[in-house]
Amino acid sequence: MKRLVTARVSLNTAILIFAWGWSCGCLAGIIRHDRPAEAYQKLGKAQQFQCVGEVVRDRKPDERRMPSFSAVLVAPRWALTARHIAVRELEKHRYIFGGQEYRAVRCVTRPVQIVIEAGQDVALAGIAAGDDIALVQLDRPVTNVKPAERYRGNAELGRIMTKVGYGCIGDGLTGMKLPVTPETQERRAGQNVIDLAGGMVGKLAVSNHVLAVDFDHPTDPALNQLGDPAPLELEIGVSSGDSGGGWFIAENGSWKLVAIGAGFLPSTAQPPGPGMEKYGSVLAGTRISTANNWIDEVLRTGSPRE
Repeated sequence: MKRLVTARVSLNTAILIFAWGWSCGCLAGIIRHDRPAEAYQKLGKAQQFQCVGEVVRDRKPDERRMPSFSAVLVAPRWALTARHIAVRELEKHRYIFGGQEYRAVRCVTRPVQIVIEAGQDVALAGIAAGDDIALVQLDRPVTNVKPAERYRGNAELGRIMTKVGYGCIGDGLTGMKLPVTPETQERRAGQNVIDLAGGMVGKLAVSNHVLAVDFDHPTDPALNQLGDPAPLELEIGVSSGDSGGGWFIAENGSWKLVAIGAGFLPSTAQPPGPGMEKYGSVLAGTRISTANNWIDEVLRTGSPRE
């Protein structure tokens, strides 16, 4: 049996797939265990990726520390981020770009129709449908950071992308470093080959609104699920902190935003739950090329066309 829901319904249970992440961050860079962290840190600080900002949550003195997550500036007063994070307590979020803090005025989400198979996790169905994206309007323009250029083509498959985000540190062998403290979350960037642009991941149908990569092990090709098993020099996975971060490709001398980091897809190597961020994980990004019409409409009018 199948049923249809809208993107708004899917967020009600999104915490099912991200609950472990909220206890320790919300999805950032898990690196190769055989490469220095400094290389990933340096790439994350590159000028062309300053459009990727950090989002932190207000808290009372007696509240536990909540994780930061990521967002990408796409216009002076607009940032793209992950829907499952942006809609939760929007008024408590501070968006940081170029060392300045901005408040969110409102959040605009893209309605996406989702087909849910009997017994399927609703949040996972939303990620696979490409619903995990939102535009957040800031309280004032960002003047010291250049907004990201969005990719307008349809040839992402097989390209090398650079993923930039904030989150828990760790590597593909041991996973995230716990407990999470301000010292165990940082900005990192690394690379993957885009292995899928819609299609099947195991038994899960993934819409063409989604790009996917897998985190290849340096010496164990048996963990590979998508594409070529050979890892890149700065192969990277995700952990808590990377939700809402940017995926970029180089084209014609500039960097173009191709996806917003969303979450995990089923992996034959890493089951859902703590530890799923290790080698063999499959990562999903909400595809920009199929969202451009919606983004353009919101930036032009302030609201999506019904």
